Amino acid sequence: MGRVFVSYRRRETQHIAGRLSDWLENRLGQTKVFMDVESLEPGVDFGEAIAAAVASCDVLIVLIGKAWTTMTDNVGRRRLDAPDDFIVLEVSAALQRGIRVVPVLVDGASMPHRDELPASLQGLARRHAVRIDHETFRGDVDPLLDTVERILAAAPLREQPISLMRDEPTPPPGSLFTPTPPTRYLPSRRSRFGPAG
Repeated sequence: MGRVFVSYRRRETQHIAGRLSDWLENRLGQTKVFMDVESLEPGVDFGEAIAAAVASCDVLIVLIGKAWTTMTDNVGRRRLDAPDDFIVLEVSAALQRGIRVVPVLVDGASMPHRDELPASLQGLARRHAVRIDHETFRGDVDPLLDTVERILAAAPLREQPISLMRDEPTPPPGSLFTPTPPTRYLPSRRSRFGPAG
């Protein structure tokens, strides 16, 4: 069984991300679901850390809200145009590596058009999307989970990413990977909204 990465913006789709993560963990197991790169060792390049995390997964679910293409940062720049934006890094890493990317349109959002996306994300516009809404979550989520489970069941085994957590020992020189479980590298955050459902 492979692993799944959930990509989302806290300001827009955290409410769905938490519930979806809970349902994925109930179906697949907690160690199979990644949400955030947290507690990185000081000095670590977060772009490289995200690329390594995404590379250890077989499916990336990207939650797209109504403002996903237009949301701006604190200086008024569109988030998707920032090369160091976490969502851009996550989705572009998955597209470049040929990892299955599943767009999930949240609460009535529309699929972005190719010309709304930066060059590194334009491949996303060709991906078939599914919908999940807050009011119909239970009925919407099961087909998505079935699809993810089929993809992961057929996925090849992947190497574990190097651990960049503060409490992990430094890998020996020349070592690319450590046997650290993936949840130590990308701890899956439990939902703040209570039990799944």
